[in-house]
Amino acid sequence: MSADANACSDVLIDLALRFGRARRAALEAVTGALATADGDEAWQVRLATSVAKEALLRRVYDHALTLGRGFVRYHGGTPVSAEALPALLGALDCPCVGGDWTATDGGLVHERPGCEHGVGGPALCDYWREAIGGLVHGLTDGVLHARHASVGRGQSSCRDALYDEPEGPLRYGPVPASTLAAVDAAKVAAHLLAPDVRVRVFGVLEDELCVGLEQNGCDPDADAQRQHVLSLFHRYLPGLTLRDVSPRAVLAAEGAAA
Repeated sequence: MSADANACSDVLIDLALRFGRARRAALEAVTGALATADGDEAWQVRLATSVAKEALLRRVYDHALTLGRGFVRYHGGTPVSAEALPALLGALDCPCVGGDWTATDGGLVHERPGCEHGVGGPALCDYWREAIGGLVHGLTDGVLHARHASVGRGQSSCRDALYDEPEGPLRYGPVPASTLAAVDAAKVAAHLLAPDVRVRVFGVLEDELCVGLEQNGCDPDADAQRQHVLSLFHRYLPGLTLRDVSPRAVLAAEGAAA
């Protein structure tokens, strides 16, 4: 093995160790000394999520992000390219990212069967999603990570994407074919119920259907109509959680649009 190959291997081993420490620090911030007790990482994640799930997910993302940025600075300041990410992530001995990634419109996609982490529910899937997302963002110059599907959240397989356009085609996953008819029916019913509300279906993120609601005019009942439309979609699509990703107006202190 060449000296360059040895050096590269050493760098990846070091990154893997530091990634593990970053995750451990996130766990310790939630559970304290219990995170250093006996038990593997999966056990520790389940403990931490039972105590403060949102705090853990936020911390593991932030810690991985900080690690990625520090790694880039230490190794000359050149961000990792999107093309190099699959090999780098695959060397970190973490679930979800090992194996082949497929180049597609807007980035890279990795589809795979579920693993043992998803069998017990979403806790571990969510944890690794946030850890990987933070690391990817920190290592690169604008590459983003999205989890389109996971066994832990009830899908039959897992699908991740790496992309660099925040609103590009890989921001959301495709709507499952089994629900397309229900989505179309819900859109027709929504138009009859609230004709001034335009519904855009962007795609799915695991068990969430992401929609945008655009209001025509300045109807004083706009919020009520939006809620009616969301309730309607819930009735047509009981197996999916609705996420309203409509842009929100930002107000200045004086109340004027900023």
